[in-house]
Amino acid sequence: MDKITSAAQAAQQRSFSLRDGVILVILSLMATYLLRVQHSFELVPSWRYEVSTGFYEESMNTRTLKKLPVPLVADIESDGRNEILLTTKDSSLLLLKTSKPSPGLKALPYLNTLDEFSLLSDEADIAGDKKQAVAMATGYLEPLTSDNQVRKQVIVVLCADWTVVCLNSDFKLIWSMKLPNTTWSHQYVMSEAAILILPHSLQSDDGGLVIIGGRLADRLAHATLKHSHDGHGFDGANKESKSSHDVGHFSTFALSGRHGDVRWHHLPGDFGEETNTEEKLFEGFHFKLNLKRGWGHQGELGWNQYNQALLKQMPFRWQSSMDTKIDIAEFRKDGVKKSAEKDEHILSVSSYLTSSFEEHIAGHHFGGLPPHSASEHIKNPNAVIIHSQQGIEVLELKSGRPMTRLDLSPDATYADIDKDGVVDQAKALFTDDGSEGNCQAVVKTGHPPHSELYNGSICYPSSLWAALSYPWAYASGSSEIKENQELSLRPLIVKSVAKRRGIISHLLGLSMSKAGMDTIFTVSTGQVTSYGPQGQFNWQVSTSALWSERYIVKKFRKVDHDLQEIYHRALLPSILPLSIQEFGQQSAAVIAGWDHIVLLSLETGNILAEHTLPCQPTAPVVIGDFDDDGLNDIIVQCSHSYLGFSIQRYSGYWVTAFIGLAVVVIVTTLVATCTPKEKAIEGAVVGDEDDSLQVGVGPKS
Repeated sequence: MDKITSAAQAAQQRSFSLRDGVILVILSLMATYLLRVQHSFELVPSWRYEVSTGFYEESMNTRTLKKLPVPLVADIESDGRNEILLTTKDSSLLLLKTSKPSPGLKALPYLNTLDEFSLLSDEADIAGDKKQAVAMATGYLEPLTSDNQVRKQVIVVLCADWTVVCLNSDFKLIWSMKLPNTTWSHQYVMSEAAILILPHSLQSDDGGLVIIGGRLADRLAHATLKHSHDGHGFDGANKESKSSHDVGHFSTFALSGRHGDVRWHHLPGDFGEETNTEEKLFEGFHFKLNLKRGWGHQGELGWNQYNQALLKQMPFRWQSSMDTKIDIAEFRKDGVKKSAEKDEHILSVSSYLTSSFEEHIAGHHFGGLPPHSASEHIKNPNAVIIHSQQGIEVLELKSGRPMTRLDLSPDATYADIDKDGVVDQAKALFTDDGSEGNCQAVVKTGHPPHSELYNGSICYPSSLWAALSYPWAYASGSSEIKENQELSLRPLIVKSVAKRRGIISHLLGLSMSKAGMDTIFTVSTGQVTSYGPQGQFNWQVSTSALWSERYIVKKFRKVDHDLQEIYHRALLPSILPLSIQEFGQQSAAVIAGWDHIVLLSLETGNILAEHTLPCQPTAPVVIGDFDDDGLNDIIVQCSHSYLGFSIQRYSGYWVTAFIGLAVVVIVTTLVATCTPKEKAIEGAVVGDEDDSLQVGVGPKS
């Protein structure tokens, strides 16, 4: 009888334990998920480099003209270790590497100089201006053909006098040449320039291509002029000068990578101009563009015939000369299918890379493909895409012939935000009187903009829900902000990454889809606001990255002449998107203000990390992995120094695992403590009585 009683009690206990086990697992998983610890980040000062980086002449407007190129972080030797390239005011090019800080050393370590190259020629440059670097780039001239191939990058520098210098990875000169049909004068300055290095070739002995582009501006006018091939619309220069017709035109050259020979150029007067008749002036969708210019290149077509191809080259955002860039693309008219065959005039096109640049990891050091550039993913490129202050210009890759152009204003950002196939314009509007319409985000659709897609506040919450969700932003926000238009940041447009809020978003009618673009607005009070593709409010946060004049006066409690000079002539706040991993989705942004730098999540609006700055930034921050840990780092450029901040990530996995274990122990203890044991004992007693009865009435043996 004892065995039967024990078996019945054990069976009942097993049934009870299974039910409690399921409940225990569910409760533990829910509690662990709710109490999980996210990754934490820290901005750690890593190094400094003292050098004059500001401007060439004290009388120059340093914010717009004559600034040194920003540093580059690149693995030029393909050994898995990144170096830092920077140019100096004395026309030197430096190759630098970070060093490990000494134990107990409180001061920041300096960078180690691995190599140095002087850009000065044999002839003395007394003024020191001619050989100042205005653009710098690294890239591969050799096509990628196998997984085991080791390619080394070359360095190309463009000087102020249109001299191009090409160096190998050992900092040895490959070739140097003065670009033809170009002039240099103290009257003019290179206002913007860009370089693109390609493994593609136009002739069999090219050994790759180097594409150079730049625009001259009048030194005295302190402004970049409108695009003109013959000087039309130019009032500030001496029209009798031989180079006056060059001013305002973005001149482009294609050079062979092996010897620097000119393959084609796009200079003022090249490819002619077509003067539009009164009848042609009002033909087509782009008649307003013709009204503005009154002429076009021979064979150049209206941008509306390449609408879809142009949308793929956006977002377009031009904040300063550092935003000028050159790319290549497969560029087709709308409705024309992509060709499976490559252009016979463009040789050595790599077919080894097939996926897009965002779909894989680059670099054997991180377990991915061999190091390569994003342009190598384009199978059959036929066009050169130029992003400049005037907008987007498209040239034919094999000849430099203009294909089309889209004039865009530099005071706004352009992209197909809602993915309807039409370009949209995002702009922040400010009024001087602090009226109701002040500090507004306005997004319009069409080009020129003709209808409003959405609008919303960027200085204080635009709805009750936003105010309740972000009370700290509401408390610090103000609609009476007087923004310095010269320092105002253009909206940042990125692929939608903001996290929707599940059931609440559903009840509010907000889309859960990630299709479209998020638009991020930043104002001088440090307020950052994110809106979704249809204008839905994502998040709003107040950061310490401020640069408003009111804040500076309040902090120093006096008007200092030197501070005024820095604020009005040199300060350049910036916001740039980045991926925390060296290769990955751009889900964060870094903001540099007057004396703070902030790392911000674009998904939630949370401040991931922040740090003070000992100086004021005079150029956009540079993003790159200079410490080779697989995470991007940040370089801040000031008037007399560079500062390096490494992003340190602290994993939350182990803490979450410990929390999960603690939850299991706590829940198990509670379940065991609260189990009604009396019922189990009572059930066992009843079972014993039933067994006794059955034994008593059973047949006798």
